[in-house]
Amino acid sequence: VSQSRYRPVSVTQPSTCSWIEELIIAIEKKQDLSPVIEIDASLNKFCHYCTRNLMKYGYKQFEKTPQIYSIVSRLEEIGDSFKGVAKLIQKEKIASFQLSIIKELRDSLKKFNSLLFDYSKEKAVEFAKNYEKIKKSLRTKSFLDFYLFEINEDIIKLNNDLMIISV
Repeated sequence: VSQSRYRPVSVTQPSTCSWIEELIIAIEKKQDLSPVIEIDASLNKFCHYCTRNLMKYGYKQFEKTPQIYSIVSRLEEIGDSFKGVAKLIQKEKIASFQLSIIKELRDSLKKFNSLLFDYSKEKAVEFAKNYEKIKKSLRTKSFLDFYLFEINEDIIKLNNDLMIISV
């Protein structure tokens, strides 16, 4: 297996974060969210490609393969949850605090991306504080808040796998 196969790929930056950015722009401009929802199919294909490669070749540090697989799978689930958010927003109005939470979730994924390739205790603490801040911001019991809560929980679970492989 060639070394180029193991070139680091930022699974959060080009896929999930840009997808969320497109969602935020569409919400702010009150655009149709259908094209944004369709982006999830590309994210799914990318994640499935990554998991197939992990199953076939493993990660370059083979003992870390299960955690990398879990991270990629969880990112795919986060994408599916954001797709649910977009579908829900098409049907009901979004509150400004909910849009702020979506932006915070995007920032959490960016922080995770930074941790993935340059893990430090300080960054991990900042990541965890952002999780707590989002958790406290969810005030209502709407379906949208449920999705946002679940996304926040999935994002913090990414850190669990990351801590195992960073030790």
